[in-house]
Amino acid sequence: MPPKLLGADPEFSLWDSNEDFCCADSYIRYTTHSRFGLDGGCMVAEIRPTPANTPQDMMRNIRSALCLGKTSRAFNYTWRAGSGNKESPTGGHIHLNLSNFYYESNINILKLDAFLGYPLIALEQQESGIHRREEGGYGLLGDVREQSWGVEYRTPGSWIISPAIASLAMH
Repeated sequence: MPPKLLGADPEFSLWDSNEDFCCADSYIRYTTHSRFGLDGGCMVAEIRPTPANTPQDMMRNIRSALCLGKTSRAFNYTWRAGSGNKESPTGGHIHLNLSNFYYESNINILKLDAFLGYPLIALEQQESGIHRREEGGYGLLGDVREQSWGVEYRTPGSWIISPAIASLAMH
């Protein structure tokens, strides 16, 4: 069976009823294999939906991964995606199983920026997006990391702010 073509690990932060940021590792157990868990820094939560071959299947997998959070203590808090804030920048990495990407090719990276990066940056809240890129060092245009399964496009902030924007990112 060929590998799936599309994956992601969008992040979100937790906020209490007083509008205070809550460190996600106080409410979610860290695991590397769960579809609902913590990012590597443990400050924010992330979902790791099952990879898919189509954007429609990926959207179903995203919903399924988010539903897993209903059984965690994180369900009692407000979840916020986007670019995050000073305490917790949040990203929306998109995974592409592209065997012929040629990581060194600036043309391919420019295409990712043109079709994914710029449109998703245009939808960000300006202040948090600027902070994420300029002060946090995350989400710069052309931020691509080669992985064993393909490439991870790291420019966008977390695009799970609405079903419509998540669908745009996946399509």
